[in-house]
Amino acid sequence: MFLENASQKGWIEVICGSMFSGKTEELIRRLKRARYANQKVEIFKPRIDVRYSEEEVVSHDASAIRSTPVDSAQNILLMTSDVDVVGIDEAQFFDESIVDVCRRLANNGVRYRTHFVKAILDTNTGEVLSETQPEVMDIIEGNGNTFELVRQGMKQVPSTISGKISSYPIAIACKTGTPQRSETYASGKHYLNAIMIAYLPADDPEIAIGITVEYGGYGARTGDLVVDIANAYFAMKDGTLEVDPYVNPALSADPSDDTTGAADTTDTAGAVQDETQPEQGSAD
Repeated sequence: MFLENASQKGWIEVICGSMFSGKTEELIRRLKRARYANQKVEIFKPRIDVRYSEEEVVSHDASAIRSTPVDSAQNILLMTSDVDVVGIDEAQFFDESIVDVCRRLANNGVRYRTHFVKAILDTNTGEVLSETQPEVMDIIEGNGNTFELVRQGMKQVPSTISGKISSYPIAIACKTGTPQRSETYASGKHYLNAIMIAYLPADDPEIAIGITVEYGGYGARTGDLVVDIANAYFAMKDGTLEVDPYVNPALSADPSDDTTGAADTTDTAGAVQDETQPEQGSAD
């Protein structure tokens, strides 16, 4: 990600592409060009990204540029007040604030305070004793049709993913991510995390979802998880949500039944392992 004149009125350039397509190399090239033009440049990277260097952004072809490792995306705001150009490498490695970013996209730049309790009810009467009201934390002003263009792109992503998300009856807007881990399973072959952010319904959002599966492979693999969470949300909303007894045998209809599917649980775990862990020497 490349932010020109971030402290003033400027623009954002996102460098994207498949793995080994030269994204980091292009980021470094643009940042060095800005320095040659005597602009003040700051480069940031997630502190956990130590694959090639702890303090430098390094491309696959060994191009490098000095950077500032940060623990959270929020820290970047503290160090860019007088900067002309801000560079951010491996943005997908940052913390759960990415969900707030997704919510801002869905709400035209408005970020609401995150809360876990919607309402407190009287257990005897069902009366609402207190209810959490939406609280606006800040607003990002869009430039022209910026937000609409981003939303249109996110709405098209599900159609490119195989599985339940591509045919879900409620429109979903989402974006995948596939960050590399430092560990390798073969020479030059890194394990991958699977990431997806999503919100739905796409045209009138009610829920934002952020998923990270360590060693999960490609981000598109999390599409079915988004659908499962969405199904649970709408079922909870209309009162039809049922707890799967296999999640916790103690919740089954017959607690004395010791045939709650321990073997099935083992098989499921094995299936997940087979799907998410590439075979030694394979390209996954």
